[in-house]
Amino acid sequence: MNVSLPNPSAMARVTLTLAMLLFATILHAQPWSISLPNAHGAGPAALPLANGDVLLHSALSSHLLRVDNMGATVWGAALPALGTFAAVAEQPNGDLVAVTYLDDPNGSIAAFPAIVRLSGSGQFLGGIRYAQDSTWALRRAQVVNADNGHYFVLYNGDNAHRIAYFNAADAEQWTHEFTGLGFAMHATWVSGDGLHAFNGPLHFLLTTGGQVAWESYLQPTAGGLDVGAAYWDGTRLVAAIRYVPSPGVALPGVAHLNLLGNVLDAVLFTGLDSTAQENMAIAPMATGSMVVNGDLQGRLHLYTCDAQLANAAAFEAPLTPLWPGIAYGTAANGLAWGATDGDLFTGARVATHMGADGNVGGCLAPVTVVPGTLPTLSSIPNPFPITTTTPTLLPAPVNATPIPYIPVISPLCAPVKVNEQTPLRAEVRMQVFPNPAHDRITLTSNSRMQRVRIVALDGRTVLEQRVAGERAELELTGLAAGAYSLQVVNENGEQVVRSLAVL
Repeated sequence: MNVSLPNPSAMARVTLTLAMLLFATILHAQPWSISLPNAHGAGPAALPLANGDVLLHSALSSHLLRVDNMGATVWGAALPALGTFAAVAEQPNGDLVAVTYLDDPNGSIAAFPAIVRLSGSGQFLGGIRYAQDSTWALRRAQVVNADNGHYFVLYNGDNAHRIAYFNAADAEQWTHEFTGLGFAMHATWVSGDGLHAFNGPLHFLLTTGGQVAWESYLQPTAGGLDVGAAYWDGTRLVAAIRYVPSPGVALPGVAHLNLLGNVLDAVLFTGLDSTAQENMAIAPMATGSMVVNGDLQGRLHLYTCDAQLANAAAFEAPLTPLWPGIAYGTAANGLAWGATDGDLFTGARVATHMGADGNVGGCLAPVTVVPGTLPTLSSIPNPFPITTTTPTLLPAPVNATPIPYIPVISPLCAPVKVNEQTPLRAEVRMQVFPNPAHDRITLTSNSRMQRVRIVALDGRTVLEQRVAGERAELELTGLAAGAYSLQVVNENGEQVVRSLAVL
């Protein structure tokens, strides 16, 4: 009998392939975190992309950073001519659509919103700016994908909110302004049903034609309730809620809602000193849901529960002081969240791909929580009917040229696995002080600097100077007050970018 043995080289290839897959699986399971010290601003966000990459950005910065699922840099770009990136969403073709805000040329705190499109590799493809619409202070914005490449854009102003609907060619179909509502609005798309929008206890359904199909109001038998964020899990809406039993006390929780706005069940996370909870986010995980929550005491909490709203757990980020009320989250094989130090110019901090329990390499402090139940909730017709108007917006073209953005990768807290594939970048350090500055700044670095450039938000180079050594001083006399991009190139040709504020 003849026995046919396997090809030894083929067996070796199979063995090697299995080993590589196992090694990749182990590495992928390892949590990691990233600090973006030169992407200043409140509200850093981490957007999971279809191929497993993550796009990092900060809500007061023009910097974008794309990393793979192990934290290695894919590309980084800065687009100072586009102002600040408030929200980004990936489109079906891999493009990125973003809401940005340009500074008011008259110097007020108002901002000019713009819609821009980038390729998946960070190349600018085009955009429109609402040049005659300077009534919006920078607030949390949102891009919500609909079907067929269409999308909604939510602008949050001080006293009113807007929702706009765009087709796949970035042509605006309609814009509605909603007045008489609370501070922030957010929404989630349910295919075949419409856009479910939330504003405090208000929940309403908006069609792609711009009609408000219905409104409901979530009313507990005692106290007050806000819906902080929500997502659609295929059968129900899963919402992060904030229950206020008495003034000055706010408890986070999770509620399940149906497509008519009715509450199916809910749970509270109790046992913490939870006062003035702010800016909640919620994300799906393999084991259920996770709520990301910040408070006005500068703390960041993460809560988890399973799909049955049981097995509650919590962690507290040991990063203080955090910028008050800033916490955003989203998920892809884990959860991504962001927090900013108390100083807007010290850097945006982001962690992603946590462990299954929500912890980042064991560097978050577990917190004891006790599941609680809400008072009976009812969904009643909105007692304060919303009104909509159609504002007149005059779009103008936006032009921008991306410039390289090379972040300084550093651990958020130890022990953490950081990007080991680019150790040189991880070792480059540079400090700028004072920042904000008046008429002079000092730069220090652990590598020899060769050239310094200061770039305005519109892309103009306003100062360029050759330097030599690990310490340099720059005169800022003549620079107008405002935000700038400080770009330093060292003797190895590496560029480090910092945000600079001139008073």
